[in-house]
Amino acid sequence: MYKKLFEQLAINKPSHNVFSPSGSKRWIECHGWFDATKNIPNRPSGAAAQRGTEIHSLMDKCIANNEAPENLTNDVSSIECVGYVMDFINRYKTMNPMTHIFSEVYIPFKTIMDQPTGGTIDIIGINGNYELMIGDLKTGSMIVDVENNPQLLSYAIAARLNLGVFEQYRLVIIQPTYHPNGPIREWVVTNDMLDAFEQKMEQSIIANINGGDRLPGDWCKYCGVESTCKPRATYILNKAGLSLNEFIKELENE
Repeated sequence: MYKKLFEQLAINKPSHNVFSPSGSKRWIECHGWFDATKNIPNRPSGAAAQRGTEIHSLMDKCIANNEAPENLTNDVSSIECVGYVMDFINRYKTMNPMTHIFSEVYIPFKTIMDQPTGGTIDIIGINGNYELMIGDLKTGSMIVDVENNPQLLSYAIAARLNLGVFEQYRLVIIQPTYHPNGPIREWVVTNDMLDAFEQKMEQSIIANINGGDRLPGDWCKYCGVESTCKPRATYILNKAGLSLNEFIKELENE
């Protein structure tokens, strides 16, 4: 049932979603992001991204075949990453034996002002009508928190639209990189919480398309105009206790 549904949802999968869940923190917080980056070509994947793709491919095979990663590769770091995923899934299914687990599932959201949204969820668990579990494997070194994570919240909203309403939604970050709360972090959200975030997300997309203001912050990392954005430069200088004019004067006096 679910497998056929996911196959149907992926039929019209676009090659690229402008307002993707993976970049949601940027376009939700900065309403000038769309206008600033719309003419910039997509960057080719770097070594870290390619490495992440390899590990996710291994994860997909392990989940589909209920296989331990050490049976499919000799790569130690890949085994560690995917091992955490399989340990979590096995524990979750032990506690929720009726759960259906799927991996690498594309879930569309809805078109807002001619802009389709959606993304591919690493791990999704459907536990009757009670709980929807959404898991995300992070292979990078930059710490990712689960609470108020806009990427996972976006996934949950898209999944709710296509799978129906659940009593609660369990969002999970799996990341071997050190974190005080451990490599597996969970956060349970309600429908009211998703409703509030959905409204914020829709308003941010509309504001972006209408050419809103740029608002810099830690979400500027990996933005296509990070190095040339004046509000971003001012933000960094202010953090260092300098104004943009003072900085320019210092450069002129050198």
